[in-house]
Amino acid sequence: MLEQAEFYDSEAGEQWGDRFVQACESALARLIEFPAMGAKFRQRSPVLRGCRFLVVPGFEMSLIFYRLSKSRIEVIRVVHGARDLGTLD
Repeated sequence: MLEQAEFYDSEAGEQWGDRFVQACESALARLIEFPAMGAKFRQRSPVLRGCRFLVVPGFEMSLIFYRLSKSRIEVIRVVHGARDLGTLD
């Protein structure tokens, strides 16, 4: 998430990086309330197998991938959706 925010800072200005972090934090706060709200990820990626994902509001190409267990939510990656998600390691 912070790498993506740094990218926005360098390309579009610091306010964009800050907005991105705030949007991610907002999405994660909603996720705590509704852990199963994300869609199941169905591609064959070893890293993302068994994950769910949700879109970062206001940054619709950015995706938060996470796994659910009985006692926690594990955020795996925050990644731009234009990447080849099947090749992530």
